[in-house]
Amino acid sequence: MKFDKFENIGWSIIDEKLQKASFLETKDKKKKVEYLDLSLSFDTETTSTYLDNGVREKFAFMYVWQFGIDGYYCYGRTWQQFIKLCKHIQSVLDLSFHKRVIIFIHNLSFEFQFFRKYFDWQEVFATRSRNPIKALTSFGIEFRDSLILSGYKLENVAKNLTKHEIPKMVGDLDYSLVRTKDTTFSKKELGYMLNDVRVLIAYIDEQREQYHGIVNIPLTNTGRVRKWVRDKALASKSYGEKIRSMTIKDGNQYKLFKQAFAGGFTHANPNHVGKKFKN
Repeated sequence: MKFDKFENIGWSIIDEKLQKASFLETKDKKKKVEYLDLSLSFDTETTSTYLDNGVREKFAFMYVWQFGIDGYYCYGRTWQQFIKLCKHIQSVLDLSFHKRVIIFIHNLSFEFQFFRKYFDWQEVFATRSRNPIKALTSFGIEFRDSLILSGYKLENVAKNLTKHEIPKMVGDLDYSLVRTKDTTFSKKELGYMLNDVRVLIAYIDEQREQYHGIVNIPLTNTGRVRKWVRDKALASKSYGEKIRSMTIKDGNQYKLFKQAFAGGFTHANPNHVGKKFKN
């Protein structure tokens, strides 16, 4: 298995994998977009230290990034190198707003803060401030958050793989050390970094198989349930027509529905807190 540093990157290997994969179109009739049906992953290692400017200001930066594409892996040390890789992918596939490649990142909201100023953004979908789950660059490359899709940290994603056996290596990088782009790595440390993107590629492979293509993978873990219900309900013409015809007729009906609704409660019944019940 190759894990090339950027200076030795296998451009021809990347090109071959990109060109062999097919594009799948979304079912959204209003905004038709094609996505490359291929598993790509990205990860970084970052470090933090203090800037001794009189106020001891803390700051953090990336010192190595890892990239995986369908079983090929490479790493680089600067954002400029990663941007060069993104531009290359765009050039090979002639990517655009309507023709995209998805790169999955585990905990996109964290990584996004480090590279957000290096790209021009076409679309960003976030659940709240500084918490994007999908972000589209001007290169036609769309970053998606695999953490919110899986609901697990990477170590548990590895444990829950059904067709791959790739353990998430724990404790092989000393995060207390301040590292830079010139820091060298041991084989064990490189193995740790490689495994992060390998686990993610394996996970996306399984998701693509489960959902019959990358375009059908939901954005979030809770989206799986919504998709299942929607697909089951709309599969029946009569049910589909009933659902689409369901509208609130007036203010009184709205108030009635609001009073009748209950959901999301996870606390105990206050009348029974602290008691033990059998059966």
